[in-house]
Amino acid sequence: MPRKIAAARFVLSEHASSPIDIKGEPHYNAPPIQFNYPTNLTVEFSATNGVLTAFVAEADQGTASIGINGKIYFLKQFHVHTPSEHTINGERFTMEWHFVHQTTEGEYAVIGLFMHHESDVATTAPYSSLIEAVDSGVASCVLSPRALITKCLEGWHYQGTLTTVPFDPVYWVVVKESVMVGEDDLRRLTKAFSQSSSN
Repeated sequence: MPRKIAAARFVLSEHASSPIDIKGEPHYNAPPIQFNYPTNLTVEFSATNGVLTAFVAEADQGTASIGINGKIYFLKQFHVHTPSEHTINGERFTMEWHFVHQTTEGEYAVIGLFMHHESDVATTAPYSSLIEAVDSGVASCVLSPRALITKCLEGWHYQGTLTTVPFDPVYWVVVKESVMVGEDDLRRLTKAFSQSSSN
């Protein structure tokens, strides 16, 4: 059964080229996000010349999607940028995950989720399992995609673009609540991922 997230949301009024620096407290009023994710999803690791670039979602048509403003966007892939691309009042985070969704007509919606790190802390599950799979060198793993995105989707919605060529229009949701990554896992992810991750 699809789950509608009804937490408070913020909307940025401007249309912008992404990424942006989000300043101050934007005004409230944004559409809820309806999740239709399977309990478990197989993701394949996409790599170029041995450098990890993205996790490619492998799901039957219609089983991994979100609904916004009456449009259905299917989960295509997710990847990480180190450090974050978006900033909040000039503050850059340790990492930023991008969950890339696309309609059958080619329109994009991306959920951005920040990660921060501290010494002597454990990585937020299930990212720890995902990082372990990456580090072990396997080609794919099975995980719960909804568990990767924080349950509180309070954040900023704005009309922006992809952050790389061809800079297509994107409906962005940048989540306010960040998740934790341990120092060891930070090093492992940074080593595995390229700075050239797209979207």
